[in-house]
Amino acid sequence: NVAALGELWKGGGAGCHNMIMVTLGTGVGGGIIVNDKVIAGAHGAGGEIGHAHVIDGMQEACNCGNHGCLEQYISEPAVLSRYRELSGRTTVSIDDLVWAYNQKETAALAVTDEFTTYLACGINNLWNLFSPECIILNCQLTAYLPQLLPEILQKLSPRFRATCHLKLSTLQDTGVLLGAAKVCISKYLGTEKLYFSGLQP
Repeated sequence: NVAALGELWKGGGAGCHNMIMVTLGTGVGGGIIVNDKVIAGAHGAGGEIGHAHVIDGMQEACNCGNHGCLEQYISEPAVLSRYRELSGRTTVSIDDLVWAYNQKETAALAVTDEFTTYLACGINNLWNLFSPECIILNCQLTAYLPQLLPEILQKLSPRFRATCHLKLSTLQDTGVLLGAAKVCISKYLGTEKLYFSGLQP
């Protein structure tokens, strides 16, 4: 949530009033901003994008207790696990995957194709639910391989491409610090309620 505020304040979401930030790391989360307010939900769990069941026919077990959660297909551990499976390697890192992709290795190309397909599925659902002006991706893999962005866009609906901007985060981890600073400043000034909707004190 604070990373989304950081992007809205000083990043790619500047000038937007309706924005979603998707973070892909050890898990998949996000911050949803509607009419300049973070939608945190009744218990602060709004934006748990990774636990949306959006992969039709997929039954991969998730640590949340459900099956087929998006996180099991596009989080960093999930992508690396799939790359180990297809490449036959025992240990791999994001750097290994990036290098193999640039070398046009078959396994790496297959993994990134699956990644962009599943990610586009999740993004398309978010867009249909919230109709944001922009969606920002904070992801190590896309940061290293920005050429994946056109692939993701190609897999999104034409209506998405006509009405919403898909961007890569320029702030990365700095967005969390900036967003937290924004919250502190707002709390000091007594204006924090302007930025959060539904979050219990």
